[in-house]
Amino acid sequence: MSYTPQTDLWLERSRLDGMMLGAVSYGGFFFLTVQAATALVRRPRYGGKIARHRVVLLFYILITFMLGTVGFAANARYTEMIWIDLRDAPGGPAALIDDEFNYKINVVALTCYYIMEWFMQVLLLHRCFVIWDWARYVTIPMITLCIAMIAMSFIVLIEASTGIVCLLEAGKSESMSHTHYQVAPHRYSTTSRRRTR
Repeated sequence: MSYTPQTDLWLERSRLDGMMLGAVSYGGFFFLTVQAATALVRRPRYGGKIARHRVVLLFYILITFMLGTVGFAANARYTEMIWIDLRDAPGGPAALIDDEFNYKINVVALTCYYIMEWFMQVLLLHRCFVIWDWARYVTIPMITLCIAMIAMSFIVLIEASTGIVCLLEAGKSESMSHTHYQVAPHRYSTTSRRRTR
């Protein structure tokens, strides 16, 4: 008697399609990282000024790229586990996708992505503060929102690593890690601009 795992083709296709799109976006991320690092390392043309914070920006670029690389590699490894290494596990690939946070490699990917996001949010905050000339009525709420976002991501990481899930509808479970709390600070910092000095 042979065992045929349960299949949820839509879920499996979505996971694989997401990985393919992730690979394409990682390629773009690599290209932009090389381009930004090259621009920071070169001397400016025509006697222009060298950026004062060039070393800090280069460090930022390298840290975010390393975190993105580790996150993508861990995610790719888990995807390989789903369809090759653990294909015959009880429940098949659909069960592995549903139980994605029982595997440390996937928690590593999630952690790298969140830490990378923290670095990116701090850069957005700095840009916002420079645009608004460090006005307190902008900096205080933005810093509060950034701290709240980091605290919420800590909660998500702890819940993901301990295997806690929230029950949604009719016994279907959805992992808490797919809930994102960064929309408000990002939207406010990139779309708001002070009109007068």
